Amino acid sequence: MTYRIKYEYQTGNSYGTEKKTRFLELTWENFEAAKANLKRIEEHYSFWRSLKAYITDKEAQTIIKGVQGKDWYVPKDSRSMCDNESLRIKTDSGKIMQMSAPWCGFFERLLSATIELSDPDISFETEDW
Repeated sequence: MTYRIKYEYQTGNSYGTEKKTRFLELTWENFEAAKANLKRIEEHYSFWRSLKAYITDKEAQTIIKGVQGKDWYVPKDSRSMCDNESLRIKTDSGKIMQMSAPWCGFFERLLSATIELSDPDISFETEDW
C-alpha cells in the first residue's frame, strides 16, 4: 500500500479567492513516515503563520531561532535567517527532500491536510459523458 498527503488550500488575488486540492508528489509505503511528514507540514505552517503576523523583527528572529533545530527547517543565505516558504520532508528511507509550500503566500492559506491510501484497487473514477 502507498500513502500520500492530500492538501486543500485557498489561493487568489485582489479580486477573489478559490480553493484548490492537491497531492504532494512524494508517496510513502510506511504509514509512520507519512504521519511524521504531515506533522512537519503542520509545524511549518504554524511557524509561517507566526512570521506573517504583525510582529517586530526581534520577535521574528525569536520565532526563527525556536525552529532552527527542526528537521523541516530550511536555512537561507547570509542575508536572511530562513527560507520560510519551503520545508523539508523525508522519504521512507529517511532521505531529505526540500519542497516549496504552495499554501504559503500573500493570498494563500492552508485549509487542511490529510493522509490518504493510494491504492488503485480501492477506488475508481468515471469519465464525463
